This record gives sequence, C-alpha cells and structure tokens, in this order.
Amino acid sequence: MATQDYIKKVIDDVGEDSDFKSGPWVRAVEYVKADGGIVIGCFADIKKFIKKGKLEKAVAIIKSCTPNVLGDLNVTLKDVSGLISGTIHHKVVDDLRFEKQFTVGAVLILKNVSVFSPKQSVHYLNITIKNVVEVFSKDIVALSSDVGCSGSGFEMGHVVVCSVLRRLLSTVNVRISWVNAVDTAIGSKALLDGYEFKPRKTDMVRYDVICVHPDCKWKIISSKCKYSSATIVPKFRDPNRIYKAKDIQNDINQEFNIDISYKQAWRSKNVALETLEGCPKASFAQLPVFCHNLKMTNEGTVTHIDTDDEDHFKMVFIAFDVAIRSFLCHTRPLLIIDAAHLKGTYLGTNLLAVGMDGNNQIIPIATGVSQGENLESWTWFLSKLKECIGEDPRLTIIFDRNVSIQYAVESVFPNAFHGHCCRHLMMNCNLKGKKIRSLFWKMCKAYTPDEFNMALAELGGKRPDAYNKLINAGVERWSRAYSAGNRYNYMTSNSAESVNSLTRNVRRVPITNLMNWYNRLVQEWYCNRREKYKDAKLGELSDWATAKIMDRMVKSANWIVAGIFINRIDRFKKTELKATYMGLVFPVGEVSGWQCPNYLKVVKPPVMVKPQSGRPKNKDRVRSQGEEPVPVKCGRCGNLGHTRESCRETIPKKKAKVSAKSRSQEAQAQVYSQQAQAQFYSQQAMPISQGLAQVYSQQAQPQFYSQEMPSSQEGQVYSHQIWPDFFEAVNLGDP
Repeated sequence: MATQDYIKKVIDDVGEDSDFKSGPWVRAVEYVKADGGIVIGCFADIKKFIKKGKLEKAVAIIKSCTPNVLGDLNVTLKDVSGLISGTIHHKVVDDLRFEKQFTVGAVLILKNVSVFSPKQSVHYLNITIKNVVEVFSKDIVALSSDVGCSGSGFEMGHVVVCSVLRRLLSTVNVRISWVNAVDTAIGSKALLDGYEFKPRKTDMVRYDVICVHPDCKWKIISSKCKYSSATIVPKFRDPNRIYKAKDIQNDINQEFNIDISYKQAWRSKNVALETLEGCPKASFAQLPVFCHNLKMTNEGTVTHIDTDDEDHFKMVFIAFDVAIRSFLCHTRPLLIIDAAHLKGTYLGTNLLAVGMDGNNQIIPIATGVSQGENLESWTWFLSKLKECIGEDPRLTIIFDRNVSIQYAVESVFPNAFHGHCCRHLMMNCNLKGKKIRSLFWKMCKAYTPDEFNMALAELGGKRPDAYNKLINAGVERWSRAYSAGNRYNYMTSNSAESVNSLTRNVRRVPITNLMNWYNRLVQEWYCNRREKYKDAKLGELSDWATAKIMDRMVKSANWIVAGIFINRIDRFKKTELKATYMGLVFPVGEVSGWQCPNYLKVVKPPVMVKPQSGRPKNKDRVRSQGEEPVPVKCGRCGNLGHTRESCRETIPKKKAKVSAKSRSQEAQAQVYSQQAQAQFYSQQAMPISQGLAQVYSQQAQPQFYSQEMPSSQEGQVYSHQIWPDFFEAVNLGDP
C-alpha cells in the first residue's frame, strides 16, 4: 500500500474527528509506518497493554496542558480510543530539543511510559525524557534554501528552531547555499551575543559551531530538515541564561520603547516568579492539604506539622514510606543528618536525614523545615524520626560538630553511636596544605591504634594547636581505630551535603513546592534504580561491593575492624538492591485535584522579625563593669587605633638582609685581597719590614700634614715623637 493510501485509510478509520486529520497526526502516523509499526488506541482499556507497570508504545495528541508550580506540565492525552491524564517532567519541558513544542494539538510518540494507578479505575502517565521518542507540532516552517544576506545586516529569521523527525537526514537535492544561509544566520546570533565562533563539524546536512575560546560553553548545533528546507536547531547552549532585572529593563525598552527603573524591573520579576511558583504566604495554608494528599497517594508516609498557640507555622516533618521500609529491611543502620538554610521570603532551615544502600547510593529518609537550627528543632525532628525507625543498638548517626545536633542526638538516641564528620573537623582545625591534610586523613582512617598514634604524634609536632583541638573533640568520635561504634566506612557527612547541593535553587521556592520536590526526587531515584536492578542475578554483588568487600575487606585481616562480617554481605548483593527499590512512589498530582477535608488546620505563616531600618547597630556583646576594651593594633605599622586593612602610614623600606652566602663571598674576597698583597711585596725583592714601613709612612703622612704646619724647631721635636713609635712598631731599632 502506498504511503498516501495508508494515511487516507488511517484518517477514514478515525471518522470525522478533526484531531486525527491534522498535520502533526499525519506526520506521526507516517513516522510509525516507516518504522514498521501500526497506530492503535490503548488508553480506553490500558490494563491490557501494561507490562510490569509500563506502557510499551503510545501515540497521543495533547488536548490540554497546564504548567504547575514545580515546572512540570500537567497534560490530558488523547488517542483513537480515549483520554488519559499525565505529567510531563520538567526536564523534558526544559530540553532544548523540544523547546516550545508541548502545545495543544501536538502529537507525542512515547515508549516504556510508567503508569501509576492510585486506584483501580484511575491511571496516570509519568512521562520522562527517556519516554519521548518524537514530538510533532505545528511550528514547522518551510523556507527557501537560497536564503542569503540582504543588505548590510544579518536577518535572524533564517534559522527556525523546531523539533521534527530526528531520523537520518537525506542529502538528496541539498545545495551548498544552505550552509551559507545557516552561516549567515548563526553569524548574526553570535554578533548579537558578542561571541566569536568557529565551525566544529560541517557537511551537507549538519553545521555545528562553538566559541573560539576553549573555556566558553557557547555552541549551536544545526541540521537540514528532510521534509522541508527549514533549518533545525535542536541544541543551543548559552552560558548567560540568567534573566536579571537589568535584562528586563533592556527588553521593555526595545519592545515598547518605555524606560522603567531597576526597582520596577526587580518587582516585576518577583511577580512573575510568584505567578509561576505560587505565593509564599499562601503556601503555608496549602501545606496541610499537601501532606494529606501525600499520605493518600503514598500509604505509610508520615507527616507532622507543628504550630504555636495562634496556628503560626513552626516546623514540618515528612518521612517517606518506601524509604523507611528500605532503611529498616535492606540497608545498613546508618543515618547521616545535616541542615541547610532557606533562601526565600520566609527564612528557615531545611533538615535532612539520609541513609545509604549497598551500592553507596543515597536514600532520603526524612526531611523537614524549621524556623532555625537549634536544639528545639533538632530534638523535635529526631523524635519524629525515631517514631518511624525505632531504636537500634547498632545505629550510627554521623553529623557535623554543631552543638544543637549533638545535644539533640544524645537526648533522642542515647544508645546509638554518635560520630563526627571528619571533613568539618579538619576545617575547624584550619588544616591547610596537601601534606598536612593527607596526614590528617591517614590518621582518621587508620585501622590500628599504633598507626593512629604515629600519625597523631607527627601531626602534633607540626601543628600543636590542631593537636589540642583534635584531642578535645574526642578521638572516639572521629577516628576509626578508637571508634566506640561502627562507622560503616563513612567518615564524613558528604552524602547529606550532596542532597543539599541539589536543593540550592529549590530552597528559595515556597515550602509546599520544596516538600513536593523531595517527593519527586525520591520518585525519580526509586524509578531509575528499580529499572537498573530489575535484571539482578542471585548472588551478584554490587559494583562498589565487588571492588571493596571482596578485594580489600573479606580477603584482608581488617575485615572485622571494618565491620563487614560475612553474614552481612547479603546487604551488598544486587538482589538486595532490587528489593530495596521495589516500592512505588506516586506523585501528588495537580493542585486542582487535591482533596481538602474540613478538619484540616489552616496554618499561618511564621512570625518573622522585621529588621530595623537604618544602619545596623553594633552587635558586640555588652561588657561587664570594669572590663576595658582591647585596643586595636595595626599589624602593618604597629600603631594603635586601626587595622592593617585601613592603614595609611608610609612604611620605610627595610634594609636588605645579607644572606649567609653573601657573607661567605665577602670573607672569601678579603682573603683573596690579603694573598694578593703578600704576593706583590714578595715580587718587589724588599724585606717585609721595609714594605710595612712604607705602608705605615703612607698612613701617617696624611695625618701629619692635616695638622697645622709647625716651626722648624717644633717640627724637629714632633719628628722625634713620631718616628720612635714607628720604628718600635716595625722592630727596626733606632734610626
């Protein structure tokens, strides 16, 4: 059957529905037919097409799309059988290959899509970047292949950014003028952005350029479209993508010829962010509703919200059910806790507790938000966590040397081992230099007390101040050799710090979005790792365990010290990892579909202390009676009343220090001079005494003639006074 006849048959099969007669649907059908497939409907009876929780193939039209506050796209999809709801992940929306393509009427070709079924009759598609095969939209524009430069300027309309068929591009009927047109358009873009570019790869169907500077990441990748003469730009990387208030000023001026102030641009940016992400104040009232729906979709998840007497927010705690079960059944009894500060309108602290699986991968167990990192917040957070995981005498908790964390851990988990983060301890001791830090880590990771004591003594000889701090911190808290518990080879809290680095941009969004972001993070990690270990074989060890346990622990004499006993090796097998991530994490869904019972409490925003206007007052402590302030002394000039940063005194140049090498050279030159004089007098064939007399006479004559010339009688007397002393000195006797 010819292609036209096949397309006509498909159109006839779907009846009079105009959605299935559009250009994107026709191109999608042709794409599937070219790959040897057939377009069928599966949404009406999706259970028949689901295998292991996934839909193998689907071709659907976007009937509606609405962005949510998290950056995802909530869509309603339609195929020839019916409708279904779904979510397109924000990474797919932000991908440059599909920029501005997810609009109403666009057609998606999907594969291996995860199907979530919170209820037997409700199904939900979760579309990630791996599920999208192709997107067909209505933005394909046909241009003449002979487009060139008109006038003295460049025209940017020659390059059309769109996503079309990404199969092998044909070189039939492609002329060399296409490369010239693309080069002109890219040159225009580079000229406007201020970049100088060079081609990286050029042929009849592809033209890639990069910046001439090796450290710059600016690049454009373009290719020739098979079905039209348009140019495809699937990838464009610009390192300057931050939209600042200054950029808003310039854009408003260019678009509307209106000048606005910087403050107006800054306020407009905040309004736009509030429209996209939601109102921070209203987010606290939305938090109980979110927690209720999170527990509805993910049974077993634990949530707590603490407020004051007037219902103002104080703290929130969320522990994920799948993570709790993984921690209790399949991972080592190890908790790593840390905190990070929020950056939004309402300041606070994001509390976090993570565990580690058999392949050293992070599992977020619980998270929360408090108004500050203090003893009350950590005690409340750890108490709620203890209700979820219980108390295990083998439990190890690793944290930095924060006093509030230490007191809270000792109060809530008194029987657990409390270990300090060695990296924070190193920074507190101000250990700098490659050799000093290498010696410190050698000391921390030493297995035997003898090896530890030797490294500690060596460090004490080089840094006595650091030695005292390390001893006062308690060697049993940070060393492996004297550890009172089992650290499970974790010497730092970097695992929790890694999650904090992921939230560096999310910590500025409203609190409900932050909690939902953690739910999506756990969902994504569990989905990816479940896919990774689905084909795990019985008895096969994980990648980390294969390299470490068998080669360095089980076969060595230190395997008992490391705490990895033979009966615990099952924790590091891939079958155990497969069981760790068997649990499913469901999305909460769109805000409009949340259930809101009447008994839920309305949480008010926290009471924030407004900073005083004007210059901040001096925050030095109030001195007691009779206590005098320590005078400030400059480290540059030594005077009182200022520091070296503000010193304006002129410092005289110091005399250059004479090195030992210069002194030895001067002494050697003096010796050479004396030897030369002795050699000179020996060559004149005169006694040494005569030579000395001549020298003495030359030294005495200037002194003699410098005085007032005496009379003849006085001169004779003076001569009798001078010469005897001279002859006595040279042992020549009386003249």
